[in-house]
This record gives sequence, C-alpha cells and structure tokens, in this order.
Amino acid sequence: MRIPYINEPGTPLSSLPWGRRIRVPFVRELRRGQRQFRRFPPDSFHSILDIGACEGEFTDLARAYFQSETHWLVEADPELAKKLEVKYRGIP
Repeated sequence: MRIPYINEPGTPLSSLPWGRRIRVPFVRELRRGQRQFRRFPPDSFHSILDIGACEGEFTDLARAYFQSETHWLVEADPELAKKLEVKYRGIP
C-alpha cells in the first residue's frame, strides 16, 4: 500500500504534524480527506465555509483533516438547518 503524499512538499498533508501524517493510511476519515483535499494549497485552514451544507459531510471531513478552529455552515432548507444546528451545537 502506497502512503499518499507523505513527504511530497506542496500538498496539504505536508503541513500536517508528523503524528497525523503517519495516521493517514490507518484512519478512514484522514484517507478520505487526503483524497478530497490533496489539491488544496499547503496551508493551515483556520475557518471552513460550507455553502449548501446539507448534512455536514464536507464539514466533518474537513474538520477531521484540517483541525480548523471555526466552521461556517450555510443551508437554505430550514429542516436541514435545524439538524445541522443540533449536530454541531457546542462546536465553534
């Protein structure tokens, strides 16, 4: 099994601490995050903006991968917005 982009400079994975980099092949959320975010610029992301959040799948994946501080979720459907509010209550 090839460990994707562990040492390749210029990828988001290269900006993660070594402890998290080593865990990528073994943690499903981190593997999925690596596939989704490998083309993002190598930087730390302090905020996540999820427009059309639906059930928060993108936010969950981004939170696991980037460990961001602030999350902004926008959802037009009031029923889904209530579910998101309950799901992320207490998370900044």
